[in-house]
Amino acid sequence: MESNAYPPLANVHVPVQSRVLSTSCCPDKDLVLLISRLGGLDRISLWNSNSGAKVWETDVGEEDATVNVNGIAWSPDGLHTRFPQAIGSTEYNNLGQTIACMLDPPRVSLHSIQDGRIVTRLPLQLPATKLRNQLEGIWWFCPPPKPVQNSIIPDIFKRNNIITGSAESILKNLPYLDPLPEDSDKLTATNLFAFQGSQTRSHSKSQLPEAINTWPTLSPDSKAAAVDSTIQHQSSIKPQGTLDEKDDSNLNSILMISDTLGNIYSFFDGAFPLGVVSLGREASFVTVEKSSRDFKFFGHAKFNSLSSPRILIAPTIVDMPLLANRNIRDLARLSSIVRDLTWYIMRVVREMKEAWFGNETSTGARELGPRWVAALEEKQKEQFGQDSADPILDLTWLLTTGRASEALADFLGSGEQMSDRGIQKWETVMSDALTKLRDYSEKRLAPALQRVHLVLEELQGWATMSRFSDFQLDSKEIADSIRAAGRGIVLATWLAAAVRREHFRFKEFIIWLRFESTNINAQNPTDNQTSRHDILEVNNYFVSGLTSSSIDLWFQGEVPQFRPRDLGVPEPQNDQLESVMERAAQVARSPPALEWQENIMQNDHRGVQRNLVALADHLATRCSRIFSLAAGAASRSASVHHHEPAIATTTEPKSNNQSGLVFRERIAQEANEFIENYLTIVKDHNVLVLVQSRYGDSGSDLSLRVAIVSLDCVLDQGRTLPATILAADYFDDESVVVVVRLNKDAWVSTFAYANLVYLEVPYRTGVTATLEDLVQSAINEWKAGNITSLPVLLTRRRVLSGCRHGEAELAVNGRRNRRVACVVDGVGNRLEAFDLGDEGEEVEEEE
Repeated sequence: MESNAYPPLANVHVPVQSRVLSTSCCPDKDLVLLISRLGGLDRISLWNSNSGAKVWETDVGEEDATVNVNGIAWSPDGLHTRFPQAIGSTEYNNLGQTIACMLDPPRVSLHSIQDGRIVTRLPLQLPATKLRNQLEGIWWFCPPPKPVQNSIIPDIFKRNNIITGSAESILKNLPYLDPLPEDSDKLTATNLFAFQGSQTRSHSKSQLPEAINTWPTLSPDSKAAAVDSTIQHQSSIKPQGTLDEKDDSNLNSILMISDTLGNIYSFFDGAFPLGVVSLGREASFVTVEKSSRDFKFFGHAKFNSLSSPRILIAPTIVDMPLLANRNIRDLARLSSIVRDLTWYIMRVVREMKEAWFGNETSTGARELGPRWVAALEEKQKEQFGQDSADPILDLTWLLTTGRASEALADFLGSGEQMSDRGIQKWETVMSDALTKLRDYSEKRLAPALQRVHLVLEELQGWATMSRFSDFQLDSKEIADSIRAAGRGIVLATWLAAAVRREHFRFKEFIIWLRFESTNINAQNPTDNQTSRHDILEVNNYFVSGLTSSSIDLWFQGEVPQFRPRDLGVPEPQNDQLESVMERAAQVARSPPALEWQENIMQNDHRGVQRNLVALADHLATRCSRIFSLAAGAASRSASVHHHEPAIATTTEPKSNNQSGLVFRERIAQEANEFIENYLTIVKDHNVLVLVQSRYGDSGSDLSLRVAIVSLDCVLDQGRTLPATILAADYFDDESVVVVVRLNKDAWVSTFAYANLVYLEVPYRTGVTATLEDLVQSAINEWKAGNITSLPVLLTRRRVLSGCRHGEAELAVNGRRNRRVACVVDGVGNRLEAFDLGDEGEEVEEEE
C-alpha cells in the first residue's frame, strides 16, 4: 500500500477565492484555468500546474455588468481531448490555443491562451421570451483527421480547395488593398507603461457598427484575406518556437452551446454562426458527442423541474447533413470576404469624412475657408462699420480690378491669418486633405467596391442554383446590393474628378492670395511681380470652394438611388442580347450609320444624391442581412429525433432524495457504437453509482447496466473504515479519480472501473427514462438488501494539504503523457496538482 503514491507538482496558496470546473485542465499543456470572483465579476486566471506560477489573469465581461463563468471549452476539441480514444488515434499538435468561456448573462467569449485577451465575442441569437434563459453546456468538437499524403511528389497545383474561376480565386490574384490601422491598435500610455497583466484587465465594449458586429464571419486564421492585415496583426503575440505559418487547428471544428430553453447554437470553425436548432422542448443538453462518420450529434436532455433536474438516458439525435458538403465553407469564406471589404469601405469613408469635415479632436480642411471669410467679414463690420458687408464681393472686386477696399487691404496686409506661416498652413492642410480624398477614392474605395460587386455577382448566381436552395438567398435583395456597389464605384470615380478640379482651383486661389498680399505689403508697387494665376479659376473658387464646396455632397444627404439615365447615360428600352445584336447588325449594314451619334443633353446633376457614408451603411445593412439569413441554413435543415417523450417541468420528481446527487459523465465512441459512463456521487449515502449505456451511432440498440460501489479506505492496521466522498471524475478508459476524507485527512486516489461487474438493468421507456430515477431505484434496492455494494480498496493514494473541511473541486487530464489531477479545497484558497502517471504503464505503452 502506497500512502504517498503520486508525486506532487504544485501546491499554491491562491490569493483570491477560486474554483475549477471539470474541464479546467488544458488538454495538451501543463496549464489549469481557475475562476475567481472579485467585485461582482468573475475573472479567469491561467496557472502552470507543474510550477504553480500564474501565467495571466483577466476579466471575462464588461466593467458595468455582473458576469458569471458557467463553463469553458478548449479549442479545437475541448472537453473530449481528455479521452483520446473518443477521437481516434490521430494526434493533434495544436490543441487548446483558444479558450471559449460560457457566461451568464448568456454570452460566449473566446480568449487567447497566450495572454487571456478576448479574441472575439460570439453573437448569440437569443429568443425573445420572458422565461429565464441560461447557457448550460459548451463543447468544441474536433475537426476530422487530415488525410495522409501517400504521394512522394508534392501537388504543385494545390489551390487550397478553391474552385478555379470563382470570385475567391479571382480575388487571390488581385493585389491586397492598403490596410487601415484599427482603433484597437492605437497604443496608449496604459499599454506602454502599465504593469504586466493590466493590459488585459479592462475590455471596452465593441465599437463596431451593428451590421458589422452581427455579420457572420470566420476567425482571422481560417478566413480568406481580402485586405492586407499586416498592421492589424503585427502586435499579436506568438509563442516561442513557432513558425510563421497559418494556424488551421480549428478548421472544420464545431463549437456547440446549449441553453435551458432547448436551443442549440453551433459555430463553424469556432467562429462562424450556423443558426439555432430548437429541440422542441424546454431542456438543455448535458452531454453531447459527434458521430465520426457524419454530422450527427448525440445529446442527453436535462429538464429543470421545480425540485431537481431530470436527465434522460435515451439520446436525442441532432442531424445536420448540410455540414457534410463544402457549401457551408464556401458561404462562410464569401461572407468573411464581403464583411472585411464592407468594414474596410466604411472605415475608408469615415477617414475621408474626418479629413474633410474634421472630428471632435481635429479641425477639418473644409472649415478653413469659411473661417477665413468669417474673419474678413468680422473686420469689415466691427472695425470699418460695414453693416451690409459682403466679403466675396470685395474679393471679386479685387480680382477683377486689382483694387482692394479699405477693409480688405487692411485684412490682407496684416493679421496672423495672412502671414506666410498662416497661408502655408492653410495650403498644407487643404492640399493634404484633397490629396487624401483623391487617393482614397481611387486606390481604396473604388477597388474595394469592385471586389464586393464581384462577390455579390457570384452570390446572385448561387440564388438560381438548386444546390444552394437551403441558403434562402433573396435574388432581389442581392440585386439591390449589387446596384448599390455599382453606384459606389461611380461615386468614388466622380469624387476623384471633383477633388482634382477643386484642388486645381485652390492652388490658383493660393497663388492669387500670395500675389495680392505681397502687392499690398510692398513699399514700392513697381517692384510687384507679374501675376501667374488664372482669374477664371480663382473666381470659380470664390463661387464654389471657398465658402461652400461640391465635395460636401459626398458626405451629406440621403442614400444615393440614382440610375444611369440620371447621369446622362442612355438606357436601352430592351436590354436583351438579341435586340442589341440586331441593332449592331443594322448599323454595320449601313456605313453612314457608323458616323451617327445620339445627341445627349447635359443633365443637371445638382439633385443627384452622392452621400458615400449613407451608401456604405446601406450596403453593409443589406449584405449583413443576406449573409445572416444564409448562415442559418445548416440549422434550418437540421432534424431532431427524440427517443423519449418530454418530461413536464412543473411536476414533482418521483423521489425526494435526488438533491444529494452529483453527476460526472464520460462518452467514448468505438467503431459504430457509443459507450456512455455516468459516475454519480450519492452524498446522502456516501456511495458511488456507475451507470453504463451502449447504443449504435443511429441511436438504436439501447441497453443499460448499473453497479453500486461503496468506497472504503484500508489503513495499515488492516481495518476498513468508510471515507467521505468529496469529488470524483473519470480519468481515462480504465480509472476514476476520487477525493475522499477520513477523519481530518483528505486523500486523492484512483481505482479501476473497467473490470467491474455491472448488474444488468432492463430498460423500459418512460419507467427508467431518467438517470435520477435509475440511480434512485438502485439506491432503494441497495437499502432493501437486494443488491450489495462492492468495496473498492484505495491502495494508492496521496494526502492533501487542504480539503480538511468543506467540499472539494476536481479537474483531471487523463491524456497520454499528461495525466494530471488538480484539486481546489472548499474554501477556494489552495490549488494542489499531482502527477497520476504510472511509469509501468507508460513503459508498456511505449513497447
